[in-house]
Amino acid sequence: MERRRRLSDEKRISAVSKEGRRWYNAQLGLRALPNQEGPTRYAFRVGKHIGKAVERNRVKRLIREAARSVTAREGWDLLLTARVGARTSDFRQITSALKDVLARARLLENPAAITEPKENIEQ
Repeated sequence: MERRRRLSDEKRISAVSKEGRRWYNAQLGLRALPNQEGPTRYAFRVGKHIGKAVERNRVKRLIREAARSVTAREGWDLLLTARVGARTSDFRQITSALKDVLARARLLENPAAITEPKENIEQ
C-alpha cells in the first residue's frame, strides 16, 4: 500500500479506535473517522484469536489487498479489524465483506458496483 494511504501514527489509530463509528460483518470490523489530511488512510488489525502468526499474516495480506482493490471515499481514516470469520475466508469473500461494510458506512466510492463476481463454470 502506498505510504500516503497508510495510517501508522499510533495516536491517530487509537483515536479512530475510540472515537470512530463502527460497522461489522462476519469477516471484518470497520471503524472510521474523518481526517483533514485528504487521502483515505488504512490501518489493519488481526488479533491472536485468528490463529498463529502464519494465519494472521495471511489474513492481513488478504485484507490489505482487498483494501487496495476497493475504492473508498477520500478524507477518512479507516481501521479494518479481522473477525473470526476471516480465518477461513478467501480473497473474494474478504473483498465482498469489505465492500459490504464500506457500503453500509456510505464510504464506498461507487456503490452501484456492488455486484458479486460470477463463478467460472467449467464445462
